[in-house]
Formats: sequence, structure tokens, C-alpha cells
Amino acid sequence: WGAGGCRGVPRHHLTPLLPAEALVNSQEWTLGRSVPEIRLGVLGSSKSGKSALVHRFLTGSYVGLEPTESGQFKREVTVDGQSHLLLIREEGGAPDAKFASWVDAVIFVFSLENESSFEEVTQLHALLSGYRGTSEVALALVGTQDKISSSNPRVIEDARAQALCGDMKRCLYYETCATYGLNVDRVFNEGGARARLSGRCSAAPPPPAPNCLALVSVPVPVPSRARGPSY
Repeated sequence: WGAGGCRGVPRHHLTPLLPAEALVNSQEWTLGRSVPEIRLGVLGSSKSGKSALVHRFLTGSYVGLEPTESGQFKREVTVDGQSHLLLIREEGGAPDAKFASWVDAVIFVFSLENESSFEEVTQLHALLSGYRGTSEVALALVGTQDKISSSNPRVIEDARAQALCGDMKRCLYYETCATYGLNVDRVFNEGGARARLSGRCSAAPPPPAPNCLALVSVPVPVPSRARGPSY
């Protein structure tokens, strides 16, 4: 592992600004639309790497900052030839009843080098379950690699992450690297597609046998140690 976190990739290029089309104001989220929506929530501690994960998906670039406030974003996607609006709600803290009732799918994020961020996932999942049965929501667990280095080694091994994913039920586990894009699009693509497949999305009934989201992404090299998804 290189000093930058993901194998051999330095963490020096930061792009802190999102394009205007990725930002969502409150009016856009309350106005009715004919385009069906997929509502995706992102939960994790401030040390989980969740903001970098979302930013990489929206922009294709890496930013190492972790804002503590919540954010709302959008990206237009195509599912089986039909346009959908993927609404992404990144929570700065714990989920509340409004968040729980809103989501079609939830991504729980932790950093593979940070024990407390891993433990917080269990707490966040329990809070979400208290508001809504998680069997009604498509779930994913994501371990981020970006902050791993020789001086900051990995502390969460695969077996522990897999066990937590199993406890959460009907959950997929991924390892990602936002620095150069490893598995980032895949996490959001498959999370949205699973919500669509299960008929959890808003505004339109799902077509038969939907496929994964058709999103354009830049191919990246995948190291042999890369994992994901697993049940």
C-alpha cells in the first residue's frame, strides 16, 4: 500500500467543488416530477470516507475532506432505457424517522483503518431499524481503503466486515477506493438497481427484470486484492 491510502496512488489532488448540476436545493426535492426517482441514503461517521465516496461518484475526482454537515445530491441515470433521477442524501449524523421513511436503499460506510467508524455502523443500523424494518430497504456495507498507509494500517479484516454484513441481512459488502475509483460506481449502480428491482422506488412501477443502472464511468485498474460485492 502506498502512502496515499490505495495501493500506489498518492492522495494529493483535491477537487473540493461539486458541479452545479449535482447539487439539490430543497425546492427540487419537494416539487412533483414525472421522472421516477431512486432515493439513496448514505450513513457513516465523519471518519468513514463517505463524503469522498459520494464526491467520486458524482464528479469522477477525489476529495479528501469529510464535511460534518448533511448533503443532498442528484444524478440522472437510465434504467432499462428509462430516465430516472438518483437522489443521494448523505447524512452528517444519525438517521431520523424522516430519513428512514424516505430511503429506497442505504449505503453504510466505514474506513478499514478506523475501528470507531466500523463500530458506528452497528449503531446507525440499529437506529435505522428502530424507525423502519430494514428488510424493506436495499442495504450495502462499504469499507473504504483511502486512508490506509504503512503508518496507518488496516484494522478491520474481511471476516469482521463479512460478519457484520451478514448480521444486517440482505446486505452486500464492498471495498472501495475513492482515490482512483475502485468499485465506487458499482456501489451506487447496484444499490440503485436493487432498490428498483424490489419495487422500492418512487413515482413509477418497475418494469420486468430490470438491469443495473446505465451510468458512464471511466475504467480504472482493479488490483488483485479488490473485493466486492459479497453477501
